[in-house]
Amino acid sequence: LFQETYHPEAFKKFHPSGPMSDYEHRLQTMDRAHIAGMDDVGIGALLGLHDYRFECLAMLQHAQHLDRTYQAGPLTISIPRIRRADEAPAALSVSYPVADEDFAKLVAVLRCAVPYTGMILSTRESPEMHSRLLNLGISQMSAGSRTDVGSYTKGDISHETELAAQHANENTGDHEERKGQFSLLDDRPVDEVVYSLMESGFVPSFCTACYRKKRTGAGIM
Repeated sequence: LFQETYHPEAFKKFHPSGPMSDYEHRLQTMDRAHIAGMDDVGIGALLGLHDYRFECLAMLQHAQHLDRTYQAGPLTISIPRIRRADEAPAALSVSYPVADEDFAKLVAVLRCAVPYTGMILSTRESPEMHSRLLNLGISQMSAGSRTDVGSYTKGDISHETELAAQHANENTGDHEERKGQFSLLDDRPVDEVVYSLMESGFVPSFCTACYRKKRTGAGIM
């Protein structure tokens, strides 16, 4: 579960009402999960809502708190950057954009500071950025993702047509045709991503043994 932003004032700005507007309640979600016996938790921030340096330090403090309190830090840390999306003004005019060089630095810092965690990169990032960040600390990634409602039930031809329209909109600045949760910069199918990883010397794995063998929480620390 993402805090989205750890900065209280920014959180209030983007969550003015509703169940998610309670900053403390959302921040303490992982504590409640541990107390309830769920030791496999993941944290993350949506980069671009506030200064990435603040978010990075806050995630490190959150990880340290979970480790010290429950002897189990976060199994995963996710670091998505905001991408353009329909009906989302904050995604069209990002308050604190994160440059590629700063993003790479953030990945390296998190990897050094939280060596045990799985670091997740989504299809919000380009294939080139995926390749670069794999060598800096990313250990898990999405592949073949689709973000528009019902898209996994559509045929490949329909999906490819939508992707082509999306890329055309990116180039022209016209965002009216996009229906997904956010724009994808890596639309490669799963087999292409797997092949690319192998070409780069990595061994792709879909293994779920940690869950089956109960290697979670303190068992991975």
